[in-house]
Amino acid sequence: VVACDENLSPELRLKLVAQIASASGTTKGMVAGQQLDLEAEGQTISIEELENIHARKTGALISISAIAGALIAGASAAEISAVELYASKIGLLFQITDDLLDVTQATETLGKTAGKDAVAEKATYPGHFGIDATREMADNVRREAAAALDSIDRDTGLLLEFADLIADRSK
Repeated sequence: VVACDENLSPELRLKLVAQIASASGTTKGMVAGQQLDLEAEGQTISIEELENIHARKTGALISISAIAGALIAGASAAEISAVELYASKIGLLFQITDDLLDVTQATETLGKTAGKDAVAEKATYPGHFGIDATREMADNVRREAAAALDSIDRDTGLLLEFADLIADRSK
């Protein structure tokens, strides 16, 4: 049975709206991550700073999407923690893959300008580690995302497929 908005309690609706706003916002959400990303252009930043930028940008929105689904499904606190870890890894995997595609694919394949990160002097995973090490990192993060779901005693097949889709995308 698919839950519609009308079937959600007012408390859960309020919790979801608050968490979505936080994930989008200027403190620890997407807007904050985008600002940090712009400030980092042309700068040398640490890998920790790079991970922080991406955790706030892509990672925050992917995480709240996954957590919202878990909350709506009535997941336990332990399941929500597992989904949160999974989603943080998926956000990281998305960004690593995006960085790789920017340096390894042609503009025609990507549907956007290839190499734009280098032109903008953005900090990227291939820029820090090189292409081969970044590919290895992506494989490790994909495995970590899958492992985060091991403690959930429900069908997580679709989430595992999503991890594969993110890692194997070409655009």
